[in-house]
Amino acid sequence: MPVSPEPWQPSGFRRGSDVACKFVVRLVVAIGIVFLLLPIAAVAVASFNTPPAVSVPPDDWSFESYRQIPDAIYSAFFTSLQLAVVATVCAVVICVPAAFALVRAMPRWARAISESFARSPLQVPQVIIGVALIMSFFLWANVIGVDLSFSFTGLLLAHIVLVVPYILGTLVSQVDDLDEDIERAGRGLGASATRVWALVTLPTLRQAILSSALLSFMISFDNVPLSLFLTGPNITTLPVVMFEQTQLTLTPTLYAASTLVIIVTLVMTLALERLVGLRKALGR
Repeated sequence: MPVSPEPWQPSGFRRGSDVACKFVVRLVVAIGIVFLLLPIAAVAVASFNTPPAVSVPPDDWSFESYRQIPDAIYSAFFTSLQLAVVATVCAVVICVPAAFALVRAMPRWARAISESFARSPLQVPQVIIGVALIMSFFLWANVIGVDLSFSFTGLLLAHIVLVVPYILGTLVSQVDDLDEDIERAGRGLGASATRVWALVTLPTLRQAILSSALLSFMISFDNVPLSLFLTGPNITTLPVVMFEQTQLTLTPTLYAASTLVIIVTLVMTLALERLVGLRKALGR
């Protein structure tokens, strides 16, 4: 059977077009990286100005802006840190048994409904969630006399709602892939259900738990839209304080505080990448 000849094309032209395509792709990627990193670098450089001057690059390089960071920002920083840690721990405690219940104890239709409900905070704008929560807190105060508005507890509940979908989605995927034969083998060797859970099941999920917990910590620590509705004069978070101050003026101390937040986020991101990889942590 005769084979139709391939259209003639000079090999040099083909190699040249491949090189050109690779160059264009690399150029676009480089431009995108510069576009993303340049504002961050500008903030870090501006933090070394001597207050109240703001210029990039600074006319007089110093650490004075870091020394002049007000106590209110440090207080908000530790509040954000505490809030992110407690919200992440609570969400992990909720999501580990919930993931097993969804995968192993529910029929398919009930699991689909429950997963959709649990992940709904990802589809609903955080502004709507904030308004709904603050209205609920006011209602609870009028009905049962428990006022959670503008309190650490109310803010904590909101952040648990915020981070649960990220942890639950990761754990459900891992429990789906979990080999139950390993657990059955442990029970067959005489181990109790509690011992199998502690020594076999949880170590298998350790990487997924840690990676989703780190991701949730960063999401909670950096959150603004939801926290903006639930903070008040007695409780506030660092991103909210910084957002409010940017509405008034931009000072080197604000840039210094922003740089500290960037460092914390960068450390957590590197830890997440080192632990499991960002693509796997994000479920991609």
